[in-house]
Amino acid sequence: MARASFKRPLETVEVDAPTSDPLPSEAGIVGRRALLAQLDSAKQCIDRHRPERIVVRGGDRLVDLAPFAYLNERYDGKLAVLWIDAHPDIMTPSDFHTRTRWC
Repeated sequence: MARASFKRPLETVEVDAPTSDPLPSEAGIVGRRALLAQLDSAKQCIDRHRPERIVVRGGDRLVDLAPFAYLNERYDGKLAVLWIDAHPDIMTPSDFHTRTRWC
């Protein structure tokens, strides 16, 4: 089977791995400063290339925020999204902050 050759830009946005140090909470958001820095990196990457389509792999739901916002604006709100999630979201708000050290 022939492999498709894509001449479109492929860019990886590096994300710092969590450490054992607890992330600070700001404005009720754990790790807010780190999340905003990652969001800004993704936005800069998108703005450099101005793509017609974006494929996002990995991360949590926030990783899609910059791509979805960009594409929604580019297509004037006429955006369709195929979202494949590997797990159900069944935690309650009281479970959320106790399940993992980085949440």
